[in-house]
Amino acid sequence: MPLSVAAQQAGEVTKLDPMVVTAIKPLIKVAEHPMIEPRFGAAVVTAGGYLYIIGGSNRDGTRLDTVERVDLRTGHATPWTRLKIARRHHRAVVTDGKIYVLGGTSGPSDPDDPLSEELSDYSGDDQTIIGDSFPPNLMAPPENQLGRPNLRQFAIPYFYEATMEVIDLVTGSIVLGPEMPVAKALFGCVLVDGQILVIGGQKRRGNDVFCTNTTEVFDLKAGTWSKGINMPTPRRCTATLVDDFVVILGGQRGAHTLSVVEVFNPQEKVWRRFPDLAEPVNPGATVWAGNYLFLFGSQQAPTRQLVYDLRSKQLVPYPLALPNSDFAAAVLHEGKIYVVGGANIRQHDTSDTIQVFAPIVEAESPVISPKK
Repeated sequence: MPLSVAAQQAGEVTKLDPMVVTAIKPLIKVAEHPMIEPRFGAAVVTAGGYLYIIGGSNRDGTRLDTVERVDLRTGHATPWTRLKIARRHHRAVVTDGKIYVLGGTSGPSDPDDPLSEELSDYSGDDQTIIGDSFPPNLMAPPENQLGRPNLRQFAIPYFYEATMEVIDLVTGSIVLGPEMPVAKALFGCVLVDGQILVIGGQKRRGNDVFCTNTTEVFDLKAGTWSKGINMPTPRRCTATLVDDFVVILGGQRGAHTLSVVEVFNPQEKVWRRFPDLAEPVNPGATVWAGNYLFLFGSQQAPTRQLVYDLRSKQLVPYPLALPNSDFAAAVLHEGKIYVVGGANIRQHDTSDTIQVFAPIVEAESPVISPKK
């Protein structure tokens, strides 16, 4: 059952019995489309009947600057434009005829072990930074026009991006927008009331990598960044807008996968904690459809589809194998969920497929209500 208003205000956690449902299948696979290039860690948006697949990495771990455009009527993909900076684990939002591409990581891969940095995320130290917004730049002086440091000076051979690229949907031309105050990747990102919220994620300080709980806010009209309300739990994560609420499910902090659920009310500027999940999850993407949040690319559930029931506040798993779905991207468009790419990091295999699912949407009912 939902938390009471008093419990939400107090931040109490109500433990619920795990729910395992195998008789229902709220997703039906209806199509598959090929991409031009296999990739994981990309960002995706839809606009005007097209799916835009932005950056990511290929099977060799090389970060990509390519953007594919997929005609959703035919499933046919074509090359569209190129980013100024090849990147992965970035996020993107689309509004007013423009795609805003934010953050991520850039830089060369280790030629001997191109995906080693991905595996290190699951065995590294549990380091976090709490409430440390807009820190000083501790990196080496830039050596080119895009501000890239000399990566040879660092034990971490890749760069956390603060750059924003703005793509015009009509021309495909790209300009650099105002930089994010905090360079980071694998953060939650949503568009709310003319503002882009960048929540949590992973960042570097010197030669260390940390998870953070900071929120940065970009005002689209003013073109400026400001500090937001920090998320209670530092983590790398995805964020989903459900009506007017931002929902963060699980995530990763160092070697630890999390079961924490936190919800942000932008109108009240308040975070609240919901009942913990029945199991830890670290989804690569979450999509809201009907009464459910569908989780994709969780390394802990390669043979199960995980669904968060917004009415019962419980995690519902059921059999649906999604191979090579680590760091998949996903988006809802006209009643269908498009799951794009993904990888099996430990086997160094990457998907070149767009999987299309039709969610079985039940009658709508209020799922999250503001405090009375």
